[in-house]
Amino acid sequence: STDELGVLAEGFRKVLGSLKEHSEMLEINNQLLRYTGTNAKMEQVMDRIVEACQESVGGDIVFLILHDPHTNQLVGVAQTGANYKPEGYYRLSLDETSMAVLIFNKGETVVMSDCSKDPRANPEMLKRFGIRSALGVPLRVKGRVIGVLMNVGTQGPHEYSPREIMLIEGLAQEASLVVNSRMLQLQSDRAERRYQRLNE
Repeated sequence: STDELGVLAEGFRKVLGSLKEHSEMLEINNQLLRYTGTNAKMEQVMDRIVEACQESVGGDIVFLILHDPHTNQLVGVAQTGANYKPEGYYRLSLDETSMAVLIFNKGETVVMSDCSKDPRANPEMLKRFGIRSALGVPLRVKGRVIGVLMNVGTQGPHEYSPREIMLIEGLAQEASLVVNSRMLQLQSDRAERRYQRLNE
């Protein structure tokens, strides 16, 4: 019947849309993974992760936050409109009230549809960046959380869809591998330079 054809057509459109999203996500993830085998600078890698999150999930500001094992703090190293800065734009202790800290400590995705009414949000961060809604995921490598990827809105409360959550979680999986690979390479380079200085 005409009704059945309409239902089938609508279902077909949804499947095509889902395949297109999946294809776009694979392309973005492949772009990130290519960085693991290149000599790209750390800032290029970090800035590309921020851009990729904005492209795939949307939102107004993306934050890339890494754990500093030396100080045991979370460090905001890159964000939309601000390039990678290893010393960070801000630092968060692991015992303060903050969405990023919560994500890092629990190792789970956290959604805040209306940050102004959520006691888990950091009031200073909300005010500083004008955050109204937020979606964040842990960056995890071999069961260990190395940082947090956050996508926030500044226009008002926002109900995040399963699609948005799926996209940022998928992106975080690949971003974690790339970030970890670059950090290991950086540590190796530093160790090599120290070894050369000792020999000299």
